[in-house]
Amino acid sequence: MTPVTHFTELESTQVSEIVKMLVDAFPALSRSEQNLALTLYLQLAKGQAVQIDSLATLVSLRPEQVLSKLKHWPGVFFNKDQCVIGFWGLSVQKMNYLMKMPNSICYAWCAWDTLFIPQLIKQIIEVTSVCPISSQSIQLQIFPTEVLCTEKNKPLVSFVQPDRKKLENNIIQSFCHSVYFLSNRAAAEKWILEYPNSILLTLSQAFEIGQQVNQQRYSNFFK
Repeated sequence: MTPVTHFTELESTQVSEIVKMLVDAFPALSRSEQNLALTLYLQLAKGQAVQIDSLATLVSLRPEQVLSKLKHWPGVFFNKDQCVIGFWGLSVQKMNYLMKMPNSICYAWCAWDTLFIPQLIKQIIEVTSVCPISSQSIQLQIFPTEVLCTEKNKPLVSFVQPDRKKLENNIIQSFCHSVYFLSNRAAAEKWILEYPNSILLTLSQAFEIGQQVNQQRYSNFFK
């Protein structure tokens, strides 16, 4: 795919191509596995590590079944007590993307995670991050169905084409470390000069891609 280095609306074929790459980069999920993933998101969003026994009860599976599934999925992180502390973009440990919810605080691995997770957990999230180029603080309010930004110059999103093998080895290093909110077009232009293989997206483009990925990855729950 040719990197998108402008800020006009993507063509539907380009959006579909990015969505397909993101969906294909993760394991296909059965209905039971989709339920497990969504339930885990909901529990992590409470801001605390998730116990396997508690999660298993919620999804009506045996603890050993749940642990086996999670151990075979990429991008699942555990603490020393074998409780889940990070899963597919959401973490209870401090990271660069602060996510404030009505009753909890969590963190996201990258900018794009903050755009698709609200739909999955059905909550409004206030996001705070820092542009890696300008060092300006970026604050957004993200709803399950839209993203709001009061800044005159809306941030842009740096993106990268996902590679399944690299994601399985280290999802944060291979993908998340290339996906940021950039405070304005000047910052985005500097970013693309330094990282010419990056893709630049508007907030609305990145949000729409997240919505479509959710619908395809969790097709039994989102139509």
